[in-house]
Amino acid sequence: MSTLGLYSSIDKDLYSTLSAIAPTVAKDPAYGDYATPWQITTKTAAKAVGREADGEKLVADIDKQFADARSAHPEFADQTAVIISVDTTPEFYAFSSEDARGRILGSLGFKPALAVEALMNGEFYAPISTERLDLLDVDRLVVISNPDAAQAVRNNLGFQQLDVAKNNRVVYVNDDQAPQVGAALTASSALSLPWATSELLAELTK
Repeated sequence: MSTLGLYSSIDKDLYSTLSAIAPTVAKDPAYGDYATPWQITTKTAAKAVGREADGEKLVADIDKQFADARSAHPEFADQTAVIISVDTTPEFYAFSSEDARGRILGSLGFKPALAVEALMNGEFYAPISTERLDLLDVDRLVVISNPDAAQAVRNNLGFQQLDVAKNNRVVYVNDDQAPQVGAALTASSALSLPWATSELLAELTK
């Protein structure tokens, strides 16, 4: 038995504790907490179980899926996109382009919103106050939520004033209810990405 903490916040103390119990593979030290790209976690996990070739093929297949999407939709390269999570308050949390969810948008060809990126301060997400919802007025906005939270966003008067909302450029994906596209995007694993990317692309191109 071994422990894989490839997409985590494992520090030296926790690594020592886990290693005393079982062989432990921690996250890549080149990346921050919860920021290791799925390509690296996939290849590392495959190597850890002696299936490097399978890991390489998985990564190549998914990268081709992204490349095909970019080729089919070159317009994405001229558009900014942000992915956020909300609750029923609603409170808004934007994910960095270096977060797993943000990387998906980049892999599809979208540009990050620099004003949102400036808020991250080295973290993988940043809260967006209701006074600064204008920062979310990008070309495409992806909202991870549940149906109640999504309705709270739609009802938010400040959100209603954004061009991205007025022009129906917002995509809502479920987190904890089927189809759980939001949860699959969050997981960003070699198992979840093919389906999640296909579902997200279908929503983005309606």
